Amino acid sequence: MAYWWVSQNKTYIHERDGEFLWAPKLDTAGRSQHHWTSMTEIQPGDVVFSAVKQKIVAVSVANSAAYDAPRPSGFKDELWEANGWKVDLRFQELDHPVKIADMLTELQPKLPLSRSPLTVKGTGVQGYLFALPPLAGQFILASVDHLAGINTSPTSDEEIAAGIKILNLPETQKSSLVQSRIGQGPYRDNLLVYWEERCAVTELDLTRLLCASHIKPWRDSNNAERLDLYNGLLLSPAYDAAFDKGYITFGIDGVMQVSPQLSDNQLSALGIVKGVALRKIEDAHRAYLAYHNEHIFKSSTSNL
Repeated sequence: MAYWWVSQNKTYIHERDGEFLWAPKLDTAGRSQHHWTSMTEIQPGDVVFSAVKQKIVAVSVANSAAYDAPRPSGFKDELWEANGWKVDLRFQELDHPVKIADMLTELQPKLPLSRSPLTVKGTGVQGYLFALPPLAGQFILASVDHLAGINTSPTSDEEIAAGIKILNLPETQKSSLVQSRIGQGPYRDNLLVYWEERCAVTELDLTRLLCASHIKPWRDSNNAERLDLYNGLLLSPAYDAAFDKGYITFGIDGVMQVSPQLSDNQLSALGIVKGVALRKIEDAHRAYLAYHNEHIFKSSTSNL
């Protein structure tokens, strides 16, 4: 997985709405530019940061490599030649854009010495698409997550708890619902007992690292399903993250399936091994797994 910075002051709306990047092959004088030819280096699964007016406003994932495509409608004709490269994206616009100035001091040393998207003063360099070193990409992702956390995490659990408290349920069940949603308490304890304090796949026995993960997501489950032991798996972090996002699933036979959106290199980098299966499976798991297979699993290259 690689990281990219795209400067989109003039084209952001068109590209966001169409979920793509586009760059010309030549300018009107017949010259190529490195920040256009960089389009040919993007691969599916790469992360793209959209910079608009000195803010990171979207974090997207490439859904294709670059392919030949004419200039999109809506782009000004006089700016570029008509022939270009296009990359399909899954655009994810941020609820809380990150100001570049707020992360500049820490970001600047992580940027490349040449062909950086920013000047030493932090203003944008004239250009379109720039490769980012992994440390820079990871830092921007962390900054995005940190800002989102500041704006949402302090009240999210409180809001969930408040919503559950007004339900017409016995107090003991309300308490269990709150605890299972937050990821602690009886629900996780029960999963630890059921899976013998080991990951359901890898047998990792560092309990502090194991994640209690709902198979049918919390948001889609009714109250009984949210508390059902068989709607849960105890997973090590990489498997939990990939399962939660639909990049892996488990068939009703318990064998792991991998999304075609996840490459062998990405699997290896995550530490996920092909061909593994749940250590045990019961009939009560199968309806939940079928739901995950159908509604969460990214079963095709276009199912982003």
